[in-house]
Amino acid sequence: MSRMILPSIACISLTAASFSLVGCPLRPALEGEALPAEEALQPQHPWVFQTGQRYSPVQVQQTSDGGYVVAETTDGRFAGGKQMCLVKMDGDGSMLWSKTFGGAQDDFAYAMQQTSDAGYILAGESVSLEGAVGGTAMYVAKSDESGNLMWSKTFAGNRQGSAAAVRQTSDRGYLVAGSAQRLPTASEFLREYGREYVYLIKTDASGEPVWSRTIEVGWYDYVKSVLETSDGEYAVAGWSLDFPIAISSYAWVLKIGSDGHEIWLRKYKTSDLTEEMLVGLLPAADAGYFAASEISYLGPFEVMAVPVGYWLRLRKIDATGDLLWERTYNADTSSGVTEICPAVDGGFLLVGNEIIVGAKIWVSKSDENGQVLWVKSFGSEGSDLTATAAQSAGDGGYVIAGQMTSRDSPGITDMYVLRIDANGDPL
Repeated sequence: MSRMILPSIACISLTAASFSLVGCPLRPALEGEALPAEEALQPQHPWVFQTGQRYSPVQVQQTSDGGYVVAETTDGRFAGGKQMCLVKMDGDGSMLWSKTFGGAQDDFAYAMQQTSDAGYILAGESVSLEGAVGGTAMYVAKSDESGNLMWSKTFAGNRQGSAAAVRQTSDRGYLVAGSAQRLPTASEFLREYGREYVYLIKTDASGEPVWSRTIEVGWYDYVKSVLETSDGEYAVAGWSLDFPIAISSYAWVLKIGSDGHEIWLRKYKTSDLTEEMLVGLLPAADAGYFAASEISYLGPFEVMAVPVGYWLRLRKIDATGDLLWERTYNADTSSGVTEICPAVDGGFLLVGNEIIVGAKIWVSKSDENGQVLWVKSFGSEGSDLTATAAQSAGDGGYVIAGQMTSRDSPGITDMYVLRIDANGDPL
């Protein structure tokens, strides 16, 4: 789901010639630490898959055989509608197979995980398939290790839905987490139209529903991560908007029991003038969690979709969701964070993009206290690089997947895979 940019009517008065500001500061009261100096590097041996289609990777993972798998959404310009897709590579980057899932219209991949049987579980949303009532349905597909479809399920009922995260659970079932929008009756229309709730479905190993829960966090709830915790329960994290009460957004973490009951919910709000979107949630060694968010200022110029400033927010919370520490870093106004990955030393890696003159990928390494140790970037002459997925690899390094677009042929976007070692140097 895309970012919602909404003007603050209480702070802005429009005239025929200009904006007049009423009680709104030009900059928020948000002070951040400076990031370390960035080291610019050239990728050594990236893997580029020149298909001519617009690939949009959403998840990448090193597989149990030492290779890699990427989940993505294909463009569909040559095959009809958009499709969910799995691409399998060996350890040297050679493509072994590519399989698509879905129907004749648009289907989008948002999450993927390799399962205990060496197959794959893929989740997203479908417009094509039965169950997409009045719009979209949650769509989950299970494949074998060769990408052959074993089963697929759609979940919607009387609501529109989208699956944003999926996790195989210790009982070999699955927890699917996403957002759902009710189809309101006439009397509910003004109150419910456009509203999104957290929607959770627990299934057995065959994808049959065991239980489902609808949970209200804010007015517009977006799920980003789901984890099974060491106690057999689950942590779900995302961000929410409280419109029409307020237009700022905030991060949250929700703990639920194995039967879906709510244990606790914690909201982490910066201010009424900021838009915060949670990037991801990682388990910490002490049963707590690390969370990373991107923060932008909802200043008056957001009316024209021009950001005033960006910050990176890192948090550590304990096992009950209470805040232990948080750190804020000044980020470039054109930077965006896309992924947080665990590091073997107990810290984590953040992956994002810089778009100034030509797009490039940036990565930053933090220790377990949130101190950023180094920042590196990867660019390419003549092409724009953007990272859309990343994951830790078994050798202590990382694999990053994204898009490569030639500046001479902007309509052609290829899938791009980059590997880096534990120090951020390209392999």
